[in-house]
Amino acid sequence: MGSRISPGGINKRGFFKSAKKYVGFDCLPGETVDVVGDIHELSKYFHEKFDAIYSDSVLEHLAIPWKAVIEINKVLKKDGYIYHSAPSCWPRTSP
Repeated sequence: MGSRISPGGINKRGFFKSAKKYVGFDCLPGETVDVVGDIHELSKYFHEKFDAIYSDSVLEHLAIPWKAVIEINKVLKKDGYIYHSAPSCWPRTSP
């Protein structure tokens, strides 16, 4: 998820060189994007199931992140792996 090359020039496809198959999904087209679509409707784009799904700094940009997670589960194989990373913030406390 979020497979376009980042502003820092990181191509995430390179993280998975040993994978048998890699499918880059994003809401906008790009050099490393294989499928363009809305993650809130992910299962409409894929009828196959994936062994693993990787998403880095995606969920915090979504209108309905919990719906996206439900969709991700629909296309993930039973006992498949999933990795999500999202920045967090904590309330600032006074000393």
